Amino acid sequence: MASQLDTKYKFRSHTRKGGLTVEQAAKELETVRSQGGGVLLPENVVRAAQSKKSLLHGCFEWDDTAAAHEHRLDQARHLIRSVRVVYDVDGADLEAPLYVSVVQSERGYQPLAVVLVDDEATDYVVSEAKKRLRSIRKDLASIKALSDLLPRLDTIIEQLNKFRAV
Repeated sequence: MASQLDTKYKFRSHTRKGGLTVEQAAKELETVRSQGGGVLLPENVVRAAQSKKSLLHGCFEWDDTAAAHEHRLDQARHLIRSVRVVYDVDGADLEAPLYVSVVQSERGYQPLAVVLVDDEATDYVVSEAKKRLRSIRKDLASIKALSDLLPRLDTIIEQLNKFRAV
């Protein structure tokens, strides 16, 4: 007997939930996707969330001044993460971030060269990199597991089609 695919949802950490359960969020996003022609576009999600009656409404900052400030902070983070330094190592270019994320009194950025001479800061940066790699590995394993499941699902569909044809 084939096993049933059990679907559960969870939010990533630091997600602005606005009082929404993860199940509600998944359902609302799926509704927006299906109404948008099968592809989930951020523009359509924002449009759907604009109504105060929308379950998605609380997931967004609607005060334009505050939202503009949050957007500029995101742009600043992107800019900080975008600047790279290129070292010449035995004739080959080695690229590295100029700044890396650290937590001291608050989350911020330090030059990589400064972090590398501080054992505690280096340990933190390496630990964060390991977390990101584990997350990527987990995502890839999930994609692989689901893609391995697809032929089994196709077989079940074929069997159901034969069953209905009888």
